[in-house]
Amino acid sequence: MNPGKNTINWLKTEQLRIDPEWMIETPKGLTWWADQHAQHIEVTHRETGPDGDVADYVRIRTELLKNCDLTPKTEAALNMLMTLATMSGPVYLKETRSVELSCSVRIHEGIRGWMAPLLSVAAMLQIQEVRNAAGLIGVMADGEMATSGHPVSGMREEPDELVEGFGGLLKMSGEENSKWSPAEFQSAVDKHMQAPPSLGASAGGAGLTVEFPYGDFSSLCQLKADEKHPVVGNGLFLRQTYPFHDLAKEKTIGAALAMNKGELFDRPAGYGFGSYLHDGSCLHYTMFIPNAAYRPGLLPNLYYACAGRACALSSVFTKNDWSSPGASAQSKPRPRSALERMMDRFK
Repeated sequence: MNPGKNTINWLKTEQLRIDPEWMIETPKGLTWWADQHAQHIEVTHRETGPDGDVADYVRIRTELLKNCDLTPKTEAALNMLMTLATMSGPVYLKETRSVELSCSVRIHEGIRGWMAPLLSVAAMLQIQEVRNAAGLIGVMADGEMATSGHPVSGMREEPDELVEGFGGLLKMSGEENSKWSPAEFQSAVDKHMQAPPSLGASAGGAGLTVEFPYGDFSSLCQLKADEKHPVVGNGLFLRQTYPFHDLAKEKTIGAALAMNKGELFDRPAGYGFGSYLHDGSCLHYTMFIPNAAYRPGLLPNLYYACAGRACALSSVFTKNDWSSPGASAQSKPRPRSALERMMDRFK
């Protein structure tokens, strides 16, 4: 079973139909040039469950900046990208002094049929967002645009026809009303959110609200179909909010970037689509799925992914791990997670 490899092969041959002239095979997957910024589609990790089922982590990342230092100027530029996140977010890689837009998901054969199309939308959105951000981010940040060419074919002068085609589809579908209906929100609440880990949930018109445990308090999760994205138009907006007061103001953007590296570049706690951001008082995780990525029945899957993310952050920041009944940092010792170690430098 190779769910990651099968997903990449499907993206390459059937969905994106990548021209071999603008692609190279890599040990983890492939790199291709739809325009002048390389995009990498790769399998990063594998997990085998107790029943023998195999799950792979598939990551898609598009190069944005190189020779980049994480100065206040750069952080301000990246904060703009975080506030406009759709299905990817900015990740700063200190070891290479680079910035990439990235997303990462855990995929197995049971969900590959509907997850692979979502990944294809995320891949094309990254390309669109890098193209849109290139000029502005290049001026605002302390770095250079990470343009590059194929090692044999050279720099691409005209983008792949899929780039323009997807841009047109995105614009056309974004002008329509959101495809997520009030009935879908109500059904998701009634069938999935009236029992733990939910502390309570309600649907109202074009959206739903659910709360998860968070230490002695709760964290709020909202999914809304009536909040329009300023670039891609209508779709589904998701926001998870966590009270988080322990950071000095000047470190909040760096903390969100560190969280992005764990969720979007390494192993996500939920589906690694979207971006963290910090507004000075709360930590948020936001995602926007455009109408072009609509799938019936997606809401329950997003809910359980949000629950996984809420549990991970509760464990890290409040020491309350509610993934196992009765288990907490006080009652059950556990090793420090990669996310906790990553956050140490921002405390």
